[in-house]
Amino acid sequence: MRRMSYALLAVVAAIALGMSAAPAQAAKTVVIDAVDTPASVFQPANVTVEVGDTVRWEFDQALVAHTVKSQGTNWAQPINEQRGPNGAPINRTFTAPGTYNFLCDIHAGMTGSVTVQAPKLERVLVFSKTGGFRHDSIPQGIAAIQALGTANGFTVVATEDATAFTAANLATFDVVVFMSTTGEIGCTEDGGTESAIALLRRLATALDAPARLTAGHDLGPARFEPHAA
Repeated sequence: MRRMSYALLAVVAAIALGMSAAPAQAAKTVVIDAVDTPASVFQPANVTVEVGDTVRWEFDQALVAHTVKSQGTNWAQPINEQRGPNGAPINRTFTAPGTYNFLCDIHAGMTGSVTVQAPKLERVLVFSKTGGFRHDSIPQGIAAIQALGTANGFTVVATEDATAFTAANLATFDVVVFMSTTGEIGCTEDGGTESAIALLRRLATALDAPARLTAGHDLGPARFEPHAA
């Protein structure tokens, strides 16, 4: 029972991590202009972006000098800069959700905010193929992820087909969960078999993204986090 509880806890933790992390999608840049007609304001004053996006303050429409000064303690890179008309843009990339306030301290009432949201998790791939020992907790783990999907509005695709690991197919998923895979896993795409570790290495390479596995394995561009057996 303890082993099963650990396994389910690891599954829930993996999905929670995926829900808090940014899915692999192109970041965008949102522009805020300083304008002076008919009044001195930031335009738009309030914007909403996702984690990983950049906000650029521009001054090519300004008629007089302005400042951009961050407010509060949640800014990873606080701003306190002044620009004249056609001055160089100011850029900040946001890496954590929250509301970030700013103002121009030259012009009263010239304020704004950046609301940063975590990207929406839409699709999760659960891979549970085993070539050796098979954990009894696998069905419960899949059910737990499916329940999370129902509760949080994301789709769960469960498979034991190793040919699902193509770049084109993986690009449709935000998170991949390896559900207690063991032993040799057939990979018909390559005409042979691979261990779960080797398959995860291929996954990390295909996605050009970090992967997590028990400490002690070399996956190249990956980081490792130990977990309960």
